[in-house]
Amino acid sequence: MLNFKNIYFDGSLDGGGRIWIDYVKHYDFPKFNSIMEMCCGPGFMGFFLGMKYGVHDIHLVDIHPPCLQSIQETNKYNNLNAKFYLSDTFDNYDGPKVDFMCANPPHLESMPKKYFEDYDPRILVDEDWYFHKKFFKDIHKYLKIGGHLLLLENKNNFNYDLIYSMCNRLELIKEWEITNGGVYSVLFKYHDKEFINVKKDTYFI
Repeated sequence: MLNFKNIYFDGSLDGGGRIWIDYVKHYDFPKFNSIMEMCCGPGFMGFFLGMKYGVHDIHLVDIHPPCLQSIQETNKYNNLNAKFYLSDTFDNYDGPKVDFMCANPPHLESMPKKYFEDYDPRILVDEDWYFHKKFFKDIHKYLKIGGHLLLLENKNNFNYDLIYSMCNRLELIKEWEITNGGVYSVLFKYHDKEFINVKKDTYFI
């Protein structure tokens, strides 16, 4: 199926990226030259932002092999060359640092009963916040100083204390947040070294 801004997708790969696009497509984001979408699925967020800002340096990361076919179709129909990395967070990522990173990660403690049995639980479930802990452990290696991180989370299940404590340790400072229904979007900036040197006593815990 070819749908929504010419992004090809299979319904089993949709973890909520299309909902996010509907909420924020009229917002302006900081300018960037390269983008990575973690937990990309078919790449709704990465492709949308890349198309909106004319950025062709797109890197898409997911643990689920079927994502590759959807991404190849989107590349074909839009004359793009987005790169896909089959990886658990950054384990097998061998691409460059980027100046904009986005993610719609798994954000539930357990699988809702309403989903089909063949729906991959990794799209929604992050048991003991395994993914979030691993992602924030290494993000500084792949996000440029001065770059931004955009997270799309479930407002009712978001572990605010854990996520913000990890962001503070890394000098990822919140710039804005949007709540639409049960969807929580938050933008962080990875500050430069001068900011870190001045603020480290305040932000490192």
